[in-house]
Amino acid sequence: EIFLKEVINIIEKGMFDSQFNIDSVATAIGMGRTTFYKKLKSLTSLSPVEFVREIRLKRSEQLLSSKQYSVSEVAYMTGFTSSGYFSTCFKEKYGCSPSDFIKNFAIKQTIKQ
Repeated sequence: EIFLKEVINIIEKGMFDSQFNIDSVATAIGMGRTTFYKKLKSLTSLSPVEFVREIRLKRSEQLLSSKQYSVSEVAYMTGFTSSGYFSTCFKEKYGCSPSDFIKNFAIKQTIKQ
């Protein structure tokens, strides 16, 4: 649990940098790339790249829900170098495009009120 919290903390601090990568995380945690890969994979059943993408997508969901940023802004704020790739990953995870997510979220908020 402590290991995962530390990894998530490192990812959250670095995710805004599109040059941020798995080597950065492994170095910050004080492990070699292979050891880090094996440990993270055994704990999460996700590769480090998949794990980072999941963290980025969860953060993007939060940012889109705030309705303060455009889809492109959120894509770059979460470290995606292309808004098209961001949209593809987001749709794969959430089943709708980021713009549809914003519309649906706005509708849900209106209904709650």
